[in-house]
Amino acid sequence: MNLEGMVNHFNRLDGGFWSASFGAYELRTAFQPVYSVKGGLGFLYGVEALARPVRGEINVPPLEFFAGLDRPGVFAADWTCLTLHLVNASAWNLKDTSLFVNLNPDATHRFREMAIGFEAYLRLAETYGIPAERIVVEITERRAGSDDGLLSLVQEIRTLGCRIAVDDFGIDGSSLRRVSKLKPEIIKIDRIWFNSLMRQTSSRSLVKAVVGRFRSIGAKVLFEGIETAEEFNWARECGADFIQGWLFGPATCGTKRDSVDQMSALPADESKFA
Repeated sequence: MNLEGMVNHFNRLDGGFWSASFGAYELRTAFQPVYSVKGGLGFLYGVEALARPVRGEINVPPLEFFAGLDRPGVFAADWTCLTLHLVNASAWNLKDTSLFVNLNPDATHRFREMAIGFEAYLRLAETYGIPAERIVVEITERRAGSDDGLLSLVQEIRTLGCRIAVDDFGIDGSSLRRVSKLKPEIIKIDRIWFNSLMRQTSSRSLVKAVVGRFRSIGAKVLFEGIETAEEFNWARECGADFIQGWLFGPATCGTKRDSVDQMSALPADESKFA
């Protein structure tokens, strides 16, 4: 997989950012901050890299973009985004923070290509000053492909030095058994599931029990989609290690090299959430 050749075809934008042409689309990177809140702290732990497709001057929802591609197209788009995010993360000067990138679990049907691709990806990451241990590969809990294939791919990625996060826990098809087999370092709680339980006082014990189960397999817990002070307080009550959401920062297609510096601490006054 010629990732360096792919980089040579990226388009330079103002301020040090890059985009990639993909058929009729231009793909860009947006970063959303992830903050550590364990023990009352509020420092920047990492950023999640998200794809932002543009057609003409119109922003296209990522799900709509990927839904319009066939399986080979999705595979190509995934690798284009993964590589683009890496280049843009370097432009943002991540320093010691982590880079979260998304992997489509349906890619497990091309296991050998994915494994070889990640070896090339991490070599490229080193050239951009991002070591493997600072990369967190997110795999959605949405069932796709083979569980055995997914487990093999996760083991291969972990052997290469990356950490693993399970995304969207709580959506249809979520399985504690499957998550336990994957042994991720981080588990992200789906916002819709979390919000539906938050409305029921009796559900708090359920969420705390699930978080306790995650702790037993050595995983830390990230609550995503936090948009209100109430959600933030409940996430901390339930044992959140990390939070992510519009309350503390939207996904930003910035161009400034010092953008990560600007995210270095929670932008909101935590005292008002006490």
